[in-house]
Amino acid sequence: MPVEAIDVLASLEILAADQWGVITAKQAEREGISRLWLSRLVKREYLTRARRGVYLLPSFSSDSQSDLKVAWISLVPEKFLDERWQQSNKLVVSHESAAEVHGIGDLISQQFTFSAEERKQSSQADIRIYTHRLLPDSDVVNVDGLPVTSVERTVLDLAEQKIEFNYLARYVVEALEKQGVGFVAFRRRLNAVASSYGFKSGSELIDSALAEAGATEDLEDAVLRGNAASDVLAALAESHREYLQKRPEKCACSGI
Repeated sequence: MPVEAIDVLASLEILAADQWGVITAKQAEREGISRLWLSRLVKREYLTRARRGVYLLPSFSSDSQSDLKVAWISLVPEKFLDERWQQSNKLVVSHESAAEVHGIGDLISQQFTFSAEERKQSSQADIRIYTHRLLPDSDVVNVDGLPVTSVERTVLDLAEQKIEFNYLARYVVEALEKQGVGFVAFRRRLNAVASSYGFKSGSELIDSALAEAGATEDLEDAVLRGNAASDVLAALAESHREYLQKRPEKCACSGI
C-alpha cells in the first residue's frame, strides 16, 4: 500500500476508534479526507462499504448488534458518536431493537427501530423511526456506546403498541429477570397500559404474564414477595398520611 494510503487509513482508524471501527463519508470529509480516497480504499479492499456513505475499517469487529450500530450511525452521518450523545434530541434505539439489545422477548422485527424527540425521516426501508417522543435521561441507557431505552421503558413502549399479550407476557417476565429492574416501579409503570389488555392494574398484568409465559417458581416467589413488600409500604404510607391529617396544628402564639 502506498505511504499516503497508509496515512489516510491510519487517520480514519483514529477517527473511528470510539465508534466500533465505523466511519462515514461525511465524517471523513470533516477531517479533510475526500470521498475519492474512500473509493480508492474500498477498491483496494481496505474499507468495506456497509451502507450508502458508511464504511467499515479493518479494526471493525462484527457482533450481534453490528448491523444495528451501522444503521444508527447512518442516520446522522455528519456527527461522531460522542457528539450524538451530547445532543438534547438523541436518536435512541427503542421498541423491538431495544428488546433485542437487552435480550428479552422473541418478536422478530424486519426493521431497526429508533425513537426521536423531533421529526426525523429515513429513506432506508429497513429503518423505522418513532418521532415526537420525549424520553427522559432516566429512560435511556448506554449499551456499548448505543443509546437504548431502558428495559422497563422498552416493555412499556411495546405494550403501548398493543402487541399480542402472549408476546408481551414474555417481555414482562424476562424483564423481571434482569438485574436492576425494580418490581414495584415496573408494576407502577405498567398501570398505564394495563387497561389496554383488560386488566385493572399493572399487578394484574404481571400476574397474568407470569402464568402466560410459564415463569419459574423462583421468579413467581420473587414477584409475590415484591407484591407483599409494596403492600406493606403502601399501608405505611397511608397510615402516615392519616397521622398528618389528624395531628393538631401547632399554636403559633405559644411558640410550640
